Amino acid sequence: MKNKIYSFIEIARLDKPIGIYLLLWPSLLGYVLAGINSDLEFKNFLIVIFGSILVRSCGCVINDISDYRIDKLVKRTLNRPLALGSISLIEAWLFFLALSVIILGITFGSGSIIAYSLESNIFSVSLAILYSGIIAWIISFDTYYAMEDKYDDEQIGVNSTAILWGNNSIIYSKILHIFFYMCLLTVGLINSFSYLFFLFFLILIYLFFRQSKIIKEENYIEAFKINNWVGIVALASFTFEIIYLG
Repeated sequence: MKNKIYSFIEIARLDKPIGIYLLLWPSLLGYVLAGINSDLEFKNFLIVIFGSILVRSCGCVINDISDYRIDKLVKRTLNRPLALGSISLIEAWLFFLALSVIILGITFGSGSIIAYSLESNIFSVSLAILYSGIIAWIISFDTYYAMEDKYDDEQIGVNSTAILWGNNSIIYSKILHIFFYMCLLTVGLINSFSYLFFLFFLILIYLFFRQSKIIKEENYIEAFKINNWVGIVALASFTFEIIYLG
């Protein structure tokens, strides 16, 4: 029974929360940005956190259901519960449906726009800019993640941006990451953030160069994980400017 419970934890990746964080930070950026136009409610903050955990877990389960045959052929994924057989396909589907029902029950979806809409129905140019940047950021770090499995994916015919972009994968990912930074900077300028915001931005620049160094060492998973700190710093800068100073 204990092993079965742990297998469900594994298939939802609750033992590897980096994916939850990388869904949570963009959502909370949208939530905090809404504080420019309205007072933030703590219950909505909890909804964003709870929803991010559920949405990411659902995504992981349905991903493993779709790819369990492929996962058996990829070195990094061959020990996932479905590929290993510690959870049956029927059990995985039932688990996915249970998680989906909870999400539908609180009428919550992922993303900065939905988190923003929990607090404000006022259209914001800042939100549009932030959302554009977040899309670029997600594609960027997802490409680094895909680089880790590039060889296996090529052998079994699975496509990804790492394969699609070929030798340009790293440079395109860096361009997208820089675009995300420019969007954050633009939001700061539009809303007249204080000079302290730019101190946070210096930390983001440091993290970009730190990530670039790790990429040169071809340690793509660690480069991917750096984005957790990018999200934390970006969120801290928005929180400080909008909630604390605002």
